[in-house]
Amino acid sequence: MSFRVRRFQAGDQGAVERLVLNIQQQEYGLALTVENQPDLADVAAFFAAPGSAFWVGVSGAGAVIGCIGLEALDAETAVMRKFMLDRQWRGSGAGVSAALVGAFEDHAAQAGFTTIALSTVSATKAAQRFYEKAGYLRVEKADLPPAYAGGVLDSVFFRKAVIAPSAD
Repeated sequence: MSFRVRRFQAGDQGAVERLVLNIQQQEYGLALTVENQPDLADVAAFFAAPGSAFWVGVSGAGAVIGCIGLEALDAETAVMRKFMLDRQWRGSGAGVSAALVGAFEDHAAQAGFTTIALSTVSATKAAQRFYEKAGYLRVEKADLPPAYAGGVLDSVFFRKAVIAPSAD
C-alpha cells in the first residue's frame, strides 16, 4: 500500500472533513460537527498563522487517508490537532502515522518550537499508546500552557519536548 504525505491543499477540505467526522462520529460516537470545530471548518484559514501547518496522507490512488495539523500556540508551543488516520491504514506496518507525525515534528523543530502539546478523548486508547511509544508524556491539563484550550471533549493530555535539528 503506497502513500505520501504532503501539505494540505484547498481541494482537500471536503475529504478531510469526511475523514475526521467519520472517525469522530462513527468510531467514537462523539457529538462533534464541522461547526463546533474551527480547526476543521476552514483548515486553510485556521492553519494559516506563521509557524502553523497542515498535512494530509494520500494513498497511491489519491484518496486522503490521514491528516495532522500544527497550530502555533505561542513562540514555544506547537499544538497537534486533527491527527486522524483511516482505519484501513492504521498499524505499524503501513507507516502512515509515523510519516504524518514525522512531518509534524520536523516542522516543529525547524520552526523553533520547544514543546508539543496535544489532547484527545479518553476513548482513543490506541492513539494514546501510539503517543506514549512516540515519546509523548501524559500530563495534567494544568501542565500545559495556560493558553492551551484543547478540544471541547478532550480529557487526556500529552506533552513532548521538541528535539532541535542538528547543525550539520
